[in-house]
Amino acid sequence: MPSVQFSIVPWEYGSEVVEITKNVLEIREKYKDLLVNAANQAVVDGTPINPPMWWVDPEDPETYAIDSQYMLGMDLLVAPVVEEGKVTRNIYLPKGSWRTEAGTSYEGPIWLNDYPAPLDTLPYFFKV
Repeated sequence: MPSVQFSIVPWEYGSEVVEITKNVLEIREKYKDLLVNAANQAVVDGTPINPPMWWVDPEDPETYAIDSQYMLGMDLLVAPVVEEGKVTRNIYLPKGSWRTEAGTSYEGPIWLNDYPAPLDTLPYFFKV
């Protein structure tokens, strides 16, 4: 996301939460160029920095109701866990080729049901 806000301070919840926070911020730092590129594109043509899923494929009705995953620009799909206590989530990959940072590839459109997403993992996929 373009900004980061902490509603709680991580150190009040122990070293595990501090480490998870650091790891998520390192992911954000690693892909900061995508964030800057998306912001520049927004200035050029108004494309949102974080487009909703229907923006990727407006003719795909599956994307219309998805509100818990988003894009960073048009190249990175992010699917955070937004339900307390969950360690998996369903993720929808629109048409096209997608891959994880580890190199696992998927061909969309496809639902990835019960995709592993423990507290220390942020699921994200690159459009190939």
